[in-house]
Formats: sequence, structure tokens, C-alpha cells
Amino acid sequence: MEEKLKSLHSIFSGIPGKIRNVSDKTDLERLINELDIEHLDREFIIGGDTYPSVLWYCCYKGYKDLVSILLGKGCNTGIVNISGETILLTSIKWERTEVIRMIVTQFPEMILIPDKEGNTSLMFAVEKKNTEILNKLIEKI
Repeated sequence: MEEKLKSLHSIFSGIPGKIRNVSDKTDLERLINELDIEHLDREFIIGGDTYPSVLWYCCYKGYKDLVSILLGKGCNTGIVNISGETILLTSIKWERTEVIRMIVTQFPEMILIPDKEGNTSLMFAVEKKNTEILNKLIEKI
């Protein structure tokens, strides 16, 4: 693992314990393939913005292939952003339909987890007026 971390020095440079300097999806894919969960479940900085974890960021961006890999590695699905948004709430907010399907199929219990304001996945889907997402959530409850 130490060798892998050395080869990824530019990604970890600057702030100990935080991932940063990832410039694009290719860097992100390399990072995911080379690191273990301990390192992937850390706060993540890209483009000057901070995200709660690599999985959370990939859900936000809609990178379904990377989300699948991260879920397969057993990354922490309970990490939330400062607003209390889970990976599911974030995926709904940005209408990442394929990612939403993946999450609710593997973790249907996440549908009922609210953010800090008490907003649930169903409320987010109604607000987006996205009947496809809303139907998928209702089907899994």
C-alpha cells in the first residue's frame, strides 16, 4: 500500500488525510482502482470544492461505472455532506437515474433517510417532478 500511496503522491499532497488534485475522471478511476476503502472513504477535494467521500462525489457526478466499483469495494454508503444529503438524496437532486437504480436496488432502506431538514428521497423526487425516479422509489419501499 505504501508504494501505491507514493505513486499517488500528487493526489494526496498538501492536506494530510485528504484526497486532492484529481483533475478528471481518469485520475479518479486510477485512484479508485489503486486505493482501499480506508483511503476512499475520506473527505475529497477536487477543483477547490470539498466532498464527503469519493463515492459521494461519483454519485453527484453520475459516474455509474465508478459508483458500481465503489459499492463493490464496500465503501461507506452512510457518509453525508454538510446538508445531510446521502448518496441517494444527492443522486436524486441531480437526477442521476442509473445511479439511483443501483443504490435503491442494493440499499432500499436509504429511501427513508432524510437530510438535516427532514427532506426524504420521495420529497426530492416530487420536487424534481421526475415520475421515473419517484416510481422507482415507491416500488422499492
